[in-house]
Amino acid sequence: MLYSKKFLILFSLSGILGFIIFFSPLALSESSELYVFNSTQKKSQFEEIIHEMRCLVCQNQNLADSNALLAKDLRLMIYRRIRNGESTYQIRNYLISRYGDFITFRPPFSHLTYYLWLSPFILLLIIFFIFLLKMKKFNNDL
Repeated sequence: MLYSKKFLILFSLSGILGFIIFFSPLALSESSELYVFNSTQKKSQFEEIIHEMRCLVCQNQNLADSNALLAKDLRLMIYRRIRNGESTYQIRNYLISRYGDFITFRPPFSHLTYYLWLSPFILLLIIFFIFLLKMKKFNNDL
């Protein structure tokens, strides 16, 4: 009986402590950095940029979703540039000039990327051409 009272007391205390830790403000706070803007326009500008730029470490995540250290540094750099009054165009150009076209999920149409942009259409034309040849052969066999 003595052991069961101690067990119940320890079990209750550990449950209360776990409840306090689990529902503490630290646990409920967002794990990423908190960026404070003085206007909703700047906040939406920040959100737009970090959702359009690729994490260079994760490669298939944008800066908003990535927890990599480089992504955190880039978010902070973007935040500071927005606070300094730079436009979205200026920030994108800076990131592209520093890290290349790979940082953006939408690379620009240039002599370096025209294969990337035109390859779906070329592939579609090839498939259509093969389909026409097969249909012609099928009709000749009948």
